Amino acid sequence: MNAAGEWQPLLDGSLRGQALETIGDIAEALRHPPEPTPAEGHTTETTQALKLGLMTGRAGLAVFFAYLAEAGLHKDAEELAWDFLDESEAGLTEHWMGASLCEGFTGIAWAHAHLHQALSHARDRGELKDLDEALIALLRDWPSPDQYELLYGMVGIGVYALERLPRPRARTMLRLIVNRLEESAQRTTEGVAWLTPQTPGSPSREYNLGMSHGIPGVDCAPALESCRSSESRRKRAFCIAQRVGPLAPALSGFHRKTAADSPPPSRRESRPPATRAAWCYGDPGVVAALLAAAKVLEQPDLEQEAIDLAVSAAARPPSESLIADAGICHGAAGLGQLYNRFFQMTGHPALGAAARDFFAQAIEFRRPGTGIAGYAPAPAPGSEDASAIDQNDAGLLSGAAGIGLALLAATTPVPPAWDRLLLADLPAMCKVLIVLEPNWRNR
Repeated sequence: MNAAGEWQPLLDGSLRGQALETIGDIAEALRHPPEPTPAEGHTTETTQALKLGLMTGRAGLAVFFAYLAEAGLHKDAEELAWDFLDESEAGLTEHWMGASLCEGFTGIAWAHAHLHQALSHARDRGELKDLDEALIALLRDWPSPDQYELLYGMVGIGVYALERLPRPRARTMLRLIVNRLEESAQRTTEGVAWLTPQTPGSPSREYNLGMSHGIPGVDCAPALESCRSSESRRKRAFCIAQRVGPLAPALSGFHRKTAADSPPPSRRESRPPATRAAWCYGDPGVVAALLAAAKVLEQPDLEQEAIDLAVSAAARPPSESLIADAGICHGAAGLGQLYNRFFQMTGHPALGAAARDFFAQAIEFRRPGTGIAGYAPAPAPGSEDASAIDQNDAGLLSGAAGIGLALLAATTPVPPAWDRLLLADLPAMCKVLIVLEPNWRNR
């Protein structure tokens, strides 16, 4: 963003033209999206949740077409946005759905709130009251302390609550999330952390270091940052302490996970295998968390460390970054969106250059005749199991809608507030905290 806080289009020239053409092709393809391909072992309820959910299905398509309408790039975009939102909301009464942000009723409620409030500026008529009450009841007796993550846990509910501020029920949700996270926090010599469920074959409990499923999502969560307590400052140290070795372009600084009983990095005998550069896991997602923390806690040293980490990660050669497709979650468009955010927030030219490179790479991933508008998700490099990947993924998280949203943010002046879902809309998050600090938890 510039000094006035306005979002600036990043791409120009032929690359902008290619991006706009790609957006148009995605929009045409998503007018009539394919049904999700049932995966082996999925129940009918699971398949329907994928079809309707925010990150995977119709609610995410509603967000995509709403931003197309804001940008004025598709004549039927607004109508399609409301149609897809209506379809996802109708499914709430017809199919059982969990509470996750990714593919549950929380995500559909987020889409409703975002389209009505952030984009249409409509007055709240109480449509979400029952869902708010259901989430409050769930948080009062949260069944799984280790289900704290962004996509499927408490932090995701916090993202929805942020969208509903300053309503009293939203504040109640945030207070409850803070309480549950404080109850399940692990106080270690390296800071405060949260354990994830033990996986089959793992000898010990683990700390997850990915934004999508792990501790960076909590570090970035505004529900915790508002306290500005010594505990908040101290917990920041855990994530930072997991950085392995000096900054080096060919290496990732943060890995997927660390065992709960492992020694600090300085005492480890060997370096874990490299992690891909992505939003979900790896340095870029951690940078988003650190930059948010630095702004909220007013720590310029931490902000500079995050910027240095972002610049180093951007310099990783493509062969070392393990990028296999264009999706938001772990692909080139997601990295373009993050680095665009970082650039507009800091003005650092290397971050803007990295964003342009990643968007160019996202466009290069198009393969006409495959997937949706030439985009088909790919397994991660080195992965042997591609059977669970839907080659016609229309969704926001790893499919065509997310790619289209990122390209829209790179080519138009419409601020991409949708990336609050990724905990990447840092200026908006900080603004909310300034309004609510310091005593909102006691109101």
